[in-house]
Amino acid sequence: RRYVEAGLLSVRNIDLRRVVRYKPRKKHLNPAPAEGKAGHRYRDFVALLEQNPSLPVVEMDTVEGQHLDKNHLLTLYFRTSGLMLIFLLPSLETKSVIQVFDRLDQTLGTTNFRRLFPVILTDNGTEFAHFRRLETSPSGETRTCIFFCDARMSGQKGALEHNHAYIRCVLPKGESFDFLTDALVKRLENNINSTGRPATGMTPHALAVASFGSDLVEALGLELIPPDEVTLTRALLTR
Repeated sequence: RRYVEAGLLSVRNIDLRRVVRYKPRKKHLNPAPAEGKAGHRYRDFVALLEQNPSLPVVEMDTVEGQHLDKNHLLTLYFRTSGLMLIFLLPSLETKSVIQVFDRLDQTLGTTNFRRLFPVILTDNGTEFAHFRRLETSPSGETRTCIFFCDARMSGQKGALEHNHAYIRCVLPKGESFDFLTDALVKRLENNINSTGRPATGMTPHALAVASFGSDLVEALGLELIPPDEVTLTRALLTR
């Protein structure tokens, strides 16, 4: 096949049915270097949960708009309540994620940060490469422990992947994120967290209040949207 593509033979790709029939395979970007991740891999995460089955887990990821967009979204999903925090990132660099973590640390205090985010599970994106700085507060205190899914195994944090469908109701794939502001992202976040879940019969917002207390939920800037006012369409960001 390489000889055909290089034009060294008289046969062409058009003569090969399988080549014509199938779309070119997508090339995956290389994940962040695995160096220094000993003790932070998925198997280590599983072993930790086996010893501490009641330990709260937060899943973390990013959502992208168009390829050349400057803006991106950072998502943090609490498995116990279904609450999803969404933050606007001005770039997919680690420093942007660090800034979000440091703002949360400053708002909540390191003790409360550690209470809400004791364990974070994420993928091998380059934006999480400097994870030891994410784990540590500006004052040098350990505030969380980050673990990484196995390469190309996004299902290991499948709850968050599934919850991204709420974002895509408002921001379909292929739409630019560059018009987004912090205020619009907060509006999106509050409407998603005010949407009832069939499995619990409650909203993630209500479950978060029960888990963390109203003071911490308010400190996160979360507001409950009345059921008849919840909107999960594109109109949410234009009204």
